Amino acid sequence: MLSRTAAVVLLLLAGIGPAAAQRDRGGVKAGLCLSQATGPGYEGEANVTGPAAGMFFSLGRGPVGAQLELLYARKGTAEQGLARLDTAEYYVDVAYRFHYLEVPLLLCWRPSGCGPGLYAGASLGMLLAASAQGRIGGMTVDADIRTRLNEIDGGLLLGAELRTRGGLVFELRYERGLLTVLDADEGQGAYNSTISVLMGYYLW
Repeated sequence: MLSRTAAVVLLLLAGIGPAAAQRDRGGVKAGLCLSQATGPGYEGEANVTGPAAGMFFSLGRGPVGAQLELLYARKGTAEQGLARLDTAEYYVDVAYRFHYLEVPLLLCWRPSGCGPGLYAGASLGMLLAASAQGRIGGMTVDADIRTRLNEIDGGLLLGAELRTRGGLVFELRYERGLLTVLDADEGQGAYNSTISVLMGYYLW
């Protein structure tokens, strides 16, 4: 009787194991982006915070694999402080918000089914909208600035993650833009620099 019961338990575990293992193929994630524009002439920019959310799909199994993502991310930068125009000085407090639809492709190293992991890769972003909001002196600013920005953004990604047995994953990543934020007619030199904190959940 004991051996028969053990055999039944082993068969149940054998059936549950592959089913549980299938739940590492993809899911949803969301979090926050802390970003600013960097580059020559943009050293004094302030950070802005925005949301990020989307889906991810794991490609391949084993310690080394790939991951494809589809994310909405709001990036941007801010100006705060005194600015001079001719002989007059104005206090500037303006936040620039850039809304992107991004497709990151990552190479992942995950030594075990749960626990820490590392990844690196590249991301291609399409600009959905852009705005400038705040105050310059006594004047309120609320403008659509999409036409002044580059419609495409590309960057390199580095990140670390922690996966749990319950299907949760916690991530910290850094992305450095490779394409200037501004349109060619507006000038060059401003690049997105973004730190993201994300939490995901494997749905399948």
